[in-house]
Amino acid sequence: IMIYLLFVKSSLTINKKFFWRVSFVGLVVAAHWVTFYTSIQWSTASLGILCLSTTTLHVAWLEPIIMKKRFSWLEFSLGLLVIGGIYFVSGDFSTQEYWAVFMGLLSAFLAGFFAVSNAKLVEDIPSTHISMYELAMGFVGLTIYLILSNQFDVSMLQLTMSDVFWLLFLAVIIGALEYQSTSPQSGVEDAINSVAPLAPAPSLPLPK
Repeated sequence: IMIYLLFVKSSLTINKKFFWRVSFVGLVVAAHWVTFYTSIQWSTASLGILCLSTTTLHVAWLEPIIMKKRFSWLEFSLGLLVIGGIYFVSGDFSTQEYWAVFMGLLSAFLAGFFAVSNAKLVEDIPSTHISMYELAMGFVGLTIYLILSNQFDVSMLQLTMSDVFWLLFLAVIIGALEYQSTSPQSGVEDAINSVAPLAPAPSLPLPK
């Protein structure tokens, strides 16, 4: 994203009063990555994604607080239906799988929080700058987590030319160019789309 901004001769700085807000949301994104993949590791990918579907529930009650919008009973009800589905399939879960559900639901809350927060931030800051700073802070937060959990390995930073090519492809085609279509008045839906590249990395190592 930074390369793209330099290419179009756009400033890399943002207003100081928004810097700490964006940085905090970036750390929330990192926590979302960790909790989502912990949920998958402790159970299955399908359960993790099912729990992530409750993001709508959290968006429904976070929007009135952060965006000052009217409470949506429709979105809230849809989220409750997902909760009901989780309860239905969790009858014979083990203790670890219940913890996986907890981590998945926590991940959904964090996803809802950063989606609504970005919808608010995008009113004042270009989505490209939001994502650049959030990804940077997410990287810092995740690195600190890996170091503190004794999982950091320098070999994780060794990339092949194929890795570099695909990372650049995703960053430019699915990242920077996609952000150009995001309007400052888009709302939560487009804010969620604008942070699609903030989805967690599949190779993230987590404690067993």
